[in-house]
Amino acid sequence: MVTTATPIFPQVLDSVITQFTNADTTTAKAIFTPGTNGSVVNSVLVYSNDTAAVNLQLGIYDGSSNFLIGTVTIAAGSGNTGTVPTIDLLRSVQWGSQLYTGFNYDANGNKTLFLPSGYKLYANCLATMTSAKVCNVFVQGGDY
Repeated sequence: MVTTATPIFPQVLDSVITQFTNADTTTAKAIFTPGTNGSVVNSVLVYSNDTAAVNLQLGIYDGSSNFLIGTVTIAAGSGNTGTVPTIDLLRSVQWGSQLYTGFNYDANGNKTLFLPSGYKLYANCLATMTSAKVCNVFVQGGDY
């Protein structure tokens, strides 16, 4: 990517939904792949209809290895009932004691992640989910 002193903005909006089921066990899945010039991730929303809490790990793959950012507990039924909201993963208060607290912030004070080309954002469950239940991870950002 050519560098410039001029501010750059995402050129292509990117939204990806990845579903986890009990068949995935604890396998890491790519949930966001940056574009050729890199990308910014603005939100990671998680919904679950599982009757048990799901411990979801979030990490970055650098082209050769996975690096854990941290683990967030997704409460049973998050986003599936009127009483338990969908989890906004980047803004979760659970990051306070996690390995990675170096999120970037946009002009509105929202946490974001910048990912270069060749990297990937991944997620996996720490334990196998309940049979016939799902956990959906919705990532929204933009490619430079």
